[in-house]
Amino acid sequence: MVLTPYQTDFLLLKIKERIGLPLLGDKAEKKFFERVIERILEKLVDVYPLHQLEFIHSDLIGLTYRNKKELEEAIDLAVSKMKNEISLTLLSKEKEEEVFFIVIELILKAMQKNHKL
Repeated sequence: MVLTPYQTDFLLLKIKERIGLPLLGDKAEKKFFERVIERILEKLVDVYPLHQLEFIHSDLIGLTYRNKKELEEAIDLAVSKMKNEISLTLLSKEKEEEVFFIVIELILKAMQKNHKL
């Protein structure tokens, strides 16, 4: 799945609002988090079929969750999978989980009908 430059920048902004890597500098930090987003997207294909992930590009079609709890459970499941399969050595485990949560929450919300990233 490929994000548009706008979508990638939006995710980077949301990550940077909550987590920063001041020792890397802006350029290196951006590259690091861009790669993290790519790796998360690669792993999400194991959780969601590609055609569902593509819903992120349209607000006319998408997933429908019965309630907020169902969405939260889907986010938790995907975050758990990322924690087991991706290691971000520059971050503590808490910050790593927070990055996974930020990206996955925004992506899954955008995959819903009538939502966009």
